[in-house]
Amino acid sequence: MAESKPKALMTPKFRVSFPSVFEKTSYEGSAPRYSVVGLFATAEFTDADKAKWAAIRARMDDVAKAEFKKTIKEIQASGVNFRFPIRKGSEKPHLDGYNGDGIVFFTMASTKRRPGIVNKNGEPITIDNQDEFYAGCYARATVIPFAYNNKFGKGVSIGLGNLQKLADGESFSGFSSPEEDFGGDAAEFDASDEEAFDPAA
Repeated sequence: MAESKPKALMTPKFRVSFPSVFEKTSYEGSAPRYSVVGLFATAEFTDADKAKWAAIRARMDDVAKAEFKKTIKEIQASGVNFRFPIRKGSEKPHLDGYNGDGIVFFTMASTKRRPGIVNKNGEPITIDNQDEFYAGCYARATVIPFAYNNKFGKGVSIGLGNLQKLADGESFSGFSSPEEDFGGDAAEFDASDEEAFDPAA
């Protein structure tokens, strides 16, 4: 019996940063990908947001245990080099939106397939009106966490499904490039991973 594909999870609302959702971007010579960085103000989460966040964190633990036979906390405590996709915004205080009043966490999600994007009314946002989806607006996404173990190292990453813009926000000025600020974060897995994992499924 064929193994069923994992079900996509819905994120809480996040602030969009470094969107590369209409054109692919390559990091450190990796295969080009579509990607977005989400800024999550966890101090502002509703109960529904907390449930969505908890489901994503739980799925991360599930894929880590399936691949490495340990929970993420156990792996991190062992001292091995292990990449975890959720990081504190205070690590990037020079970037707009990363060090706000609430506790801000950021994570990058990426895919080889162009994500579908709609506005709050379900109307498509395409390359023709791409200015509607910008760094600083608010959105939510469907995602699938997965584990990887390849030439880039070991860790858990997030596959991007589709996006929905929820509201406008003050546009980020952006004085640096995603390559400068995130390096190889989106280059941590190669094509072989996607043979077993399809975030669009």
